Amino acid sequence: MSVLLLLVVIAFFGTIYGAEMQAGIWNSDLRLVRDPAQAAMRYIGMSHFLVALFYAATSKRMRNTAARLKFAVTCAAAVAICIAFAKLNAAMPLVAIVAFVGYFMVHDFRDQILFYSLNGDAVRDSPRPTASLLLALPFFIIGVLFVAVVGVAAVAGAELPIAALAAEGGIVLIAATLVLRRTWDPAGMSLHRLASEHRPILFVFGGVLLVLGASIAAGWQGHAIVILHVVTWYVFTMVMLRARSCTPQSLFQWLRDTPAGFNVLHVGSAVLLLAAGALWAYSFRNDPSHRVLWGLLSGDNFYYWTIAHVTVSFASPR
Repeated sequence: MSVLLLLVVIAFFGTIYGAEMQAGIWNSDLRLVRDPAQAAMRYIGMSHFLVALFYAATSKRMRNTAARLKFAVTCAAAVAICIAFAKLNAAMPLVAIVAFVGYFMVHDFRDQILFYSLNGDAVRDSPRPTASLLLALPFFIIGVLFVAVVGVAAVAGAELPIAALAAEGGIVLIAATLVLRRTWDPAGMSLHRLASEHRPILFVFGGVLLVLGASIAAGWQGHAIVILHVVTWYVFTMVMLRARSCTPQSLFQWLRDTPAGFNVLHVGSAVLLLAAGALWAYSFRNDPSHRVLWGLLSGDNFYYWTIAHVTVSFASPR
């Protein structure tokens, strides 16, 4: 369902893109949709961020002082990481984008493990590895492949920041190896048994990486993977809300705890953001001097919104 929604969302923004081109708006700086995948990522991604912030801010956990402190610390960390990303992006853009994608993949895979557990797909009647092990396993494989690709590029004489890219791959590989050594006992669970008992989540990991690869091959960079993350959260939340079958006692509870209310929040905010984008594009020609619209909707700023969302999400228990 998530992959289907991914294609529907890109097709929707592709339709707007086609209409703008037909209307003769060929200057990408003046269009609402400069690129269908990138625009889809920004508008439904920002909707996802705002809805997540609403749920976090109105959660019962936020009545706890420790939870508020943890939230404040992660907000401060998000600012620091955004500053570091800006400086790295100014010096070595490719290295910065690789780091950004890797950071987002930690967030996505962590959430996939959450879905795996709450959906009831995880094996219940046998020894199971921890979430840390399940998270480290794909990153170990990614690290090996990434270092190998960088090595081939170095031998081929590619004009890339080889040393910095190799360092990034090495960090991922070392971190994943350390986690695997701490969490995995091969004597208690062989690799074959791990792959057999946890086939659903490993299949999902493979599918996510396939979508990422297809997105890059299609010239969409990593846009599709962000869209997939958002629509997967949408599908998961709708399933959970329908299973809960809540009878709301107030408008606030209806918004938070019913499928219809969640649609009003998520789909409604996406529509409002799209309307704001149309206003910015067609009335103000995407002029950055309109700071609120620029801050919310600029493609360059989306990196920072994403970093903030990912960082603050670590304040939420899994």
